[in-house]
Amino acid sequence: MNKSTKRGFGIIVTIVTIAILVGVLSVQVKPAGASVGYDHVVDVWDRAWNEIFQYTPAGQYYEAVFSKHSTEVEALTINDPVHIMRLWQAAEKFVPGLEAMLDGKGDTVQITKGQVDALQAELNWLASAGSGSLRADIETELQRFPLGQFVDMTMNEALDYLNANVPSIPTPEPTPIVDVTNTPAPASIGQ
Repeated sequence: MNKSTKRGFGIIVTIVTIAILVGVLSVQVKPAGASVGYDHVVDVWDRAWNEIFQYTPAGQYYEAVFSKHSTEVEALTINDPVHIMRLWQAAEKFVPGLEAMLDGKGDTVQITKGQVDALQAELNWLASAGSGSLRADIETELQRFPLGQFVDMTMNEALDYLNANVPSIPTPEPTPIVDVTNTPAPASIGQ
């Protein structure tokens, strides 16, 4: 795997995972059986967002994409203890890499196949359980950045790759304005 290909995985995994987890972690749903370090995991993800990702092109792009689906993702996960636990486990897998990035050592931690597999499984579930719009957006991102290409990339390489290749921030679809000037007046009752 060349260096350019390696650069994309960490950030795509991180950002996509953040997008998925925002619906779960933002409402502070602690999955049954979650490890004792629940607060630590939430804190690390929160710090990674606040200190790194929100300032990157990739972070801003995925924040816009996720805001489109946040209510749906929350609804899909909130009442599904199996997938809440699996999402939680996927989030935990990325904590060491996120901590390394926060400590300025993101070039020392590589993304693993286990991390990718856990994330891919939950993205597949969300796509199958979600609306056509959610499914289309997940499929588009996975086609743009197939997760398998990121195995063995460092977190920094992945972030650099995503930032260099992410599309511009999507703009919301404008709401059509209805022209009421040509609307006929209602007929009087009894005419």
